[in-house]
Amino acid sequence: MRNSSKIFTILVGAFIVLMGLSIIFGLVIPIFKILLGIFFIYLGFVIITKRRHWHHWHHRHNSTIFEEQSINISAEKIDKEYSVVFGKANYDFSNINLKDGNITVKVSVVFGRAVIRLNKEMAVRISCSVAFGSSKTPDGVMISFGKHEYDTSSFDMNKPHIYIDADTAFGSLEII
Repeated sequence: MRNSSKIFTILVGAFIVLMGLSIIFGLVIPIFKILLGIFFIYLGFVIITKRRHWHHWHHRHNSTIFEEQSINISAEKIDKEYSVVFGKANYDFSNINLKDGNITVKVSVVFGRAVIRLNKEMAVRISCSVAFGSSKTPDGVMISFGKHEYDTSSFDMNKPHIYIDADTAFGSLEII
């Protein structure tokens, strides 16, 4: 068993013991504050020691977590979903060839920033959903809460196109 697994097991066990003691003896234990504090302490140690437990997951799923990266995307190596969590990502969709048909991509930004670069001649439909963040589309519309759809001038539902479903929460998304 790895050290991090042992520590996690001990913390979960201690949490259950505290819950039991608070029920039996009527103690008021600020469990939420304790859990939140432990989470931030763990997160701080992970950042300080640069131990990335999510490193392999990150590269398989084109997710940006606690880092900054740029990804040039082509039709041959496109993924269905891209995520940014506490980081910054630049996604370049401008070199995609739509000869093989429609492409659907989901981009999620949570507590981070993402920039999506498009080719102005490509047929693209973008659907942005934002909660407590901001999304800016090429038509100059910036939304902080709600939904907005944008179609490029060459978009035709009956011809090959890219559909980008973009969700932003407590972050920023810019499409240029």
